[in-house]
Amino acid sequence: MRYVALAQLATIAVLGALWLYHPQPESVYRTLSSADASATRTGTLVVVFDPEAREPEMRQALRAAAAHIVSGPTQQGAYLVDVADPDLERAADNLRHQHAVVLVAPLQRADKP
Repeated sequence: MRYVALAQLATIAVLGALWLYHPQPESVYRTLSSADASATRTGTLVVVFDPEAREPEMRQALRAAAAHIVSGPTQQGAYLVDVADPDLERAADNLRHQHAVVLVAPLQRADKP
């Protein structure tokens, strides 16, 4: 009976140690203003497309600005868009002139004033 109790105690100790030292998976949830692991981006914009715009129109607007969607849409219909142009304002102006785009704003990070 003593050996059974010791075996149970040892099993509990080993399982407890494994549980404590088990690496946690990377968090999947990120806010729009959170720092992202892909810091090689040139610039990120928040873009809202016209609710009536079709997918080909959205794609054409993104191609014209050399941009691609990083995440979205949010509940408000906003997308995070990564642009390759080092001049973020020029890319934003390019998107603003597209018929399918309603709003374009640079993403302001909390760590930058």
